[in-house]
Amino acid sequence: MYQHNVIESMGPLVGGTTYRNYNGLDFNLSLRAGDTSQSRSNRKDLFHNLSLPLENGVFPQQVHGNEVLQITSTRKDLEEDSSTVSKCDGLMTSEGELVLSIQTADCYPIFIYDPIQKAIALIHAGWRGTAQKITVKTIELLSHTYQSNPEDLIVSIGPGIQSCCYEVSIEFMDHFSAQVLKERNGQFYLDLLKENVLQAQSASVLEDNILTESSLCTACHVDQFYSYRKEGPLSGRMMSFLSLKSGYYSD
Repeated sequence: MYQHNVIESMGPLVGGTTYRNYNGLDFNLSLRAGDTSQSRSNRKDLFHNLSLPLENGVFPQQVHGNEVLQITSTRKDLEEDSSTVSKCDGLMTSEGELVLSIQTADCYPIFIYDPIQKAIALIHAGWRGTAQKITVKTIELLSHTYQSNPEDLIVSIGPGIQSCCYEVSIEFMDHFSAQVLKERNGQFYLDLLKENVLQAQSASVLEDNILTESSLCTACHVDQFYSYRKEGPLSGRMMSFLSLKSGYYSD
């Protein structure tokens, strides 16, 4: 049903990214993209598997920006369906049982965990949000909101499109450095994964605390993941999720 993200093994967390299929059937989690006929049922199945109530889920209205919201159990900025958070591309919380979520189909899910201050964040990092340094901004907000020390943070990056497949136009030179924008055979390719790793490092996250073992290329692995680049606008969406387990605060 879902890929356990490596960050989950680092502490009292529930986290991962769903696959595109479950029991041989399409497992689209988006209510707006792709075939949505089973999406609500799929969400119920996912949360049942997580042993968490669906009403604990927090689903942002993603807009490819760098807005990051602090989420609490009394969150005031929900839309009419009482679960969708108003426009943002990053979520953070220090409350247990809330399930932060984002949806992707080539963009990167970035999981951040502070084992000292007991806080988490989840980022939707497409090229626009990355160009606006959403990873740096989230780390700064964790420091400001929860007094997180960036050197304590563990950052894990899930599946997304890699530079082998991410061909872009020359105009991307206006947004990214030569470190992550390479030319091959007269075409430009963006290394969005490396850019977010560099951003985390620039925000003082330790190199050994940045985990990319789960960062499979979505375009290379359309048998496992949705890829907007490979499938176009009819592509469904995976869901990445992160939650602090119940009982974490018993100490």
